[in-house]
Amino acid sequence: MHERKYPIALVTDSTCDLPESFMEKYQVHVVPLSVFFGQNQYIDKISMSPESFYDKQETSKDYPTTSQPSVQAFTNTFSHLLAHYDSVIALHISSGLSGTYANSLKAAEKITAEYNKPITVIDSNNISGSLGLVVQRVALAIESGLTHKEIVEKINIWAGNTHVFVSVKAMKTMIKGGRVSPLKGFFARLLHIRPVITIGSNGKATLFDKAFSQKGNMRKTMKHIRKMAETKKIHSYGLLHGNNEDKLDYFREEMKALTGQEPQFTVTISPVVGVSSGKDAAAVAVHFE
Repeated sequence: MHERKYPIALVTDSTCDLPESFMEKYQVHVVPLSVFFGQNQYIDKISMSPESFYDKQETSKDYPTTSQPSVQAFTNTFSHLLAHYDSVIALHISSGLSGTYANSLKAAEKITAEYNKPITVIDSNNISGSLGLVVQRVALAIESGLTHKEIVEKINIWAGNTHVFVSVKAMKTMIKGGRVSPLKGFFARLLHIRPVITIGSNGKATLFDKAFSQKGNMRKTMKHIRKMAETKKIHSYGLLHGNNEDKLDYFREEMKALTGQEPQFTVTISPVVGVSSGKDAAAVAVHFE
């Protein structure tokens, strides 16, 4: 256990894509999900790195599946943290995509009663880079000295103003990952459609747009972001890829021209998310004021 820097502990899960250096600097505590290839279990980002995952996804005869952390995993984490911190804020992958939030909430209710210290568990309605941007905003708020209550009052606003758009190259990963029905996927593959996926207001993966090429769906994504930026100022953004950073060249150039800013981060999409998005995915996460 490192020496705490702040009175509030910040917890997330391994679908939160941020640079490791940021997580360490701001003491963000991560409870990992798991990836399975057949009977073999790998701990997301611990016993399987994003890079090794994408290589294995391409070559394995078993298509990967995922599972959320157990209630006990969260119980252990919260119990340990409340022995050292005054309170905990836990921010998780959308409950429409995973049972992670539900298990975290169950554990929090138990441990809060034991320690008589607050744990606030929040369904971010986000994933990957968009979850990362919200976690980043919360981490900086903790560093600035805002109280637990002040931060919690802002989180849902920050989360609601954050979006991720994932340009997917291969439809098969979306079908096998369970994000697109086999029938819809069949016609999409037949027509060589390349989808853009986002998280809808219901917290589930939603087909945002589509094109006949990945470059085409990237152009449509940027057109939409520019439209949004006409009424809302972009606070920050991040870029993410499925183990092929060259795929981000278009997003990098266009987002820099639009915002005048460099991305907050450029990272590989986590294995758990990559089960659906696949290799060669390119994503942009945007946080609006």
